[in-house]
Amino acid sequence: MPLLQVTNLTVTVPSTQEPVLSGRRAGRAPRSDITPGERGDSPAGRGTPGRRDHFDDGASTGDGGASARGHAQGRGGDSGRGGLSGDRASAGDGGASARGHAQGRGGDSGRGGVSGDHASAGDGGAQGDGRAWGGWTSLLTWLPPYGQDRSVEPGVQVVRGVSFRVEAGGSLALVGEKGSGGRECVRALVGVPRTAQVSGDVVFDGTEPAGRTRDAAIGVVSPVATSRLHPLRRIGGQLAALIRSVDHGAGRKAARRRAVELLAEVEVDDPARCAKQYPHRLSPETRQRIMIAMAFAPRPELLIAEEPAEGLPVSAGAAIIDLIHRLRQESGTALLLATSSLAIATGLTDEIIMMYAGFPVERAAPATIRHNPHHPYTKALLESSLGHPPPTSSVPSGCPFHLRCPYTMPVCAAERPPLSRVTGDGDHASACWLPHEATGLGEAAEALRLRFSRPDPA
Repeated sequence: MPLLQVTNLTVTVPSTQEPVLSGRRAGRAPRSDITPGERGDSPAGRGTPGRRDHFDDGASTGDGGASARGHAQGRGGDSGRGGLSGDRASAGDGGASARGHAQGRGGDSGRGGVSGDHASAGDGGAQGDGRAWGGWTSLLTWLPPYGQDRSVEPGVQVVRGVSFRVEAGGSLALVGEKGSGGRECVRALVGVPRTAQVSGDVVFDGTEPAGRTRDAAIGVVSPVATSRLHPLRRIGGQLAALIRSVDHGAGRKAARRRAVELLAEVEVDDPARCAKQYPHRLSPETRQRIMIAMAFAPRPELLIAEEPAEGLPVSAGAAIIDLIHRLRQESGTALLLATSSLAIATGLTDEIIMMYAGFPVERAAPATIRHNPHHPYTKALLESSLGHPPPTSSVPSGCPFHLRCPYTMPVCAAERPPLSRVTGDGDHASACWLPHEATGLGEAAEALRLRFSRPDPA
């Protein structure tokens, strides 16, 4: 039985990051020239609680209420009308924000501020931009509080009927350009964004979860480490809190000792000193190593990683990939990876699914993908001959790749090809109308592709 079985997964997310307000204040139309972080007519209401995570106390805020471990916000807060601000934060007549994410005047009311994880508060308080301190909250779209209108603009389907399995101790990569559906697929499995409409069957360790949940059996590494690190708490304290949330019998001192050990395991320079630092004082590579330590701290059965080396220098990114590979080998943890890099997927996984426009277009072992591809999209990605991908909202009929494909045939625009076997054993499958013999990067395969190519005269 596979550790993770996903069948016919479909994900639809809002077509814009701008929240659609419920119209709680009659006659007040939302301004289109400001961001969600500046909007003062948020329907959050008075005392909306922050969503809890490992490192946020989930404090709520009202008029002068407390947020994120007592950092007062809004009118009546420690800083008066400006509210309390974190590192380098600034505030206007109302809300405040940690680490410099200021919220302006707090909108029309200006009597509240941002707080906690993806929450806003105060009487007309400001709504944050989603960059809170829980797992992957930098990727969240704003969600109105429970009980209010959750209507959103017409959605965009970003994952279209994807099925795959990850065996215990095995590894699988979803590879494609940004917007191809791989990243959106793994985000949906852990409930990001919360506004996404997800359908399909997901079975983890033999049971179907009641919702898109994440527990200690699943570790997550996101592309932006600061999205999960609390800017106002030291690294050691955050790791210790995570350890105690998993091991309820661990004392404070034991958890802090284990935190230093975890930092040593991910090869952080001077782990004891690093445990006493705040996130903003560390390099991006060190913060990503800390995030990997958090992912492996509960000894998970499955690691879900999305672009773990994104935004890092080449040498630092290679070191991060080597670290994940070593920790996986030592712990036997399974891996589900989403990346746009075939090199990273080849180095970390045993199987690759190529994604395009939300569809799986080719599945094979890494060596087959790199040296004997069948689908033209895989070939173009290997040769770096692709331009900018089209919007996910404008997927053509037939094969989704046919408008960019150099081997288009009339059938390509009329009917979408199924994912079918290229070889008899089923290890290599491709969704393309080209003959199965047209595989590889050599001249013979290219001549065969060109011979079967019949561009539509229209």
